[in-house]
Amino acid sequence: MSLAALTGAIVTTLSSRLTPVRVKEHGGSFTERELALLLGEAPCLLVSPIGLADFGPNHNLNGWQATARFTVYCLSTDANGHRADAAKDQAQAVLNLLLEDQDWGLPTQCDVPVLTSLRAENLYSGKINVLSVALWAVSWDQLFIFTTP
Repeated sequence: MSLAALTGAIVTTLSSRLTPVRVKEHGGSFTERELALLLGEAPCLLVSPIGLADFGPNHNLNGWQATARFTVYCLSTDANGHRADAAKDQAQAVLNLLLEDQDWGLPTQCDVPVLTSLRAENLYSGKINVLSVALWAVSWDQLFIFTTP
């Protein structure tokens, strides 16, 4: 398992469970300036691997393991209704999936999400409001097993 494949599995699961909202991979955190470039995608969920920590060997699967932090950015505009409610609803839908002991279809390559790590944050600011968007971020930690090539 690679970080790219893992991100793809999360995107696939969210896409199949949260239609019709578009779900895409995103490179990571972004600024208000970059947000303007994403307006044409809204409403959407942007899945971003944010970092890895707590590295260790995994002798069973000939690789290593680490706790990955992921963030799903929930972006909405008024084009599809009231943007604040739409973004909150998207964030809650992601949280609901995470609370189902989500393994992203990879049961032998990951543990369930660490529930105490779950966070849902409203990223509203005056600069974001000028763009007429609402933005929530849902983040969590999850142990994954990575294989060496």
